[in-house]
Amino acid sequence: MALNTGKTVRSILNRYLFRETLVSWLGVTGVLLLILLSSRFSRYLGQAAAGELPGEAVFSLLGLGVVNYLTLLIPIGLLLGIMMALGRLYRDSEMTALMACGVGPGQVYRPIMLLAGILAVALVALSMYLGPLSARQTDKVHQRAEREARLSVFESGRFKGSEDGSKVFYARQVDDDGQLHDVFLHGDQNGNEALVTARTGHQTLDGETGDRTLVLRDGYRYQGEPGRADYAIIQFGTHGVSLAGGDGERYVANKVDFLPTAELWKRGSRGTIAELEWRISIPVMALILAFLAVPLARTSPRQGRYGRLLAAILVYIIYSNLLGVSKVWVQRGTLSPAIGLWWVHVLMLGGALALLALQYGHRRQKLEVA
Repeated sequence: MALNTGKTVRSILNRYLFRETLVSWLGVTGVLLLILLSSRFSRYLGQAAAGELPGEAVFSLLGLGVVNYLTLLIPIGLLLGIMMALGRLYRDSEMTALMACGVGPGQVYRPIMLLAGILAVALVALSMYLGPLSARQTDKVHQRAEREARLSVFESGRFKGSEDGSKVFYARQVDDDGQLHDVFLHGDQNGNEALVTARTGHQTLDGETGDRTLVLRDGYRYQGEPGRADYAIIQFGTHGVSLAGGDGERYVANKVDFLPTAELWKRGSRGTIAELEWRISIPVMALILAFLAVPLARTSPRQGRYGRLLAAILVYIIYSNLLGVSKVWVQRGTLSPAIGLWWVHVLMLGGALALLALQYGHRRQKLEVA
């Protein structure tokens, strides 16, 4: 009977700690994700307003960016979520009561590491597969959006300049199908200024090269050197003006951070090894941060729930920066790939074990003295 009661108590405790940690993690991660998306949304809106991106590409880029954001936010969200959940228990003296009833670190870790394991599996999928895929798609959408925005050099009743600043465009009216009416163009060609007017026009795009041409109809071209009278006036029925050429899809398929994980395994260069170790490090980092959060969250009721959040954020910054520096060192050949990013994980895990031993060893000594 006592054995069944003990199992029931442990089960209730596990569910309670799991629920508290999960709710805190969801809240922290959701807020951080909202902040990042709001910042990026403002940036994309500014680019769309400036004509650098078409409006319909804004939400596509935001949606693709969620995957990359979650890869970065899940570890820090897990660390802060555990800190907040356990911090509340310490503040309300619930953790003190649990320890007085014989609840040790193993029972506290069980539900927390269960949640960390679930999130680590999700991070494996994000960092190893979905993240690179999302990065490739984001790059494609972004480059395609920029190219389409460059096509929209005409707006009804507005003067607009070309990308390189060599031409100025104007159209009194731009139809929905792209047809231009009462077109004005001014630019420099071979050292001579040219002014072109036309009744109608439209743009064409070479699908292979990305080069654009403005086809004008029923107009005049005035060309010459300013200050001199020997300028030329040419009347035309149809006239083509080359606009700034596009780069087509400027997506670069061999960017290391865009490569599928299977391709990283095959290549085996320093750059691909560093990227592979980085992708593996993200779920490992989440597990170690979850392990570190338990001793780091320990506070007295007087310190309050958020007493050590600043320390947790500092630990995360140091951890992530050391991983980033180690990745660069592996890429440059300064650090052996065998050592790679693993020394950072060993260092942080060792620090967590030392802190845990220090706290619970001190507690055990106090109990023996009592």
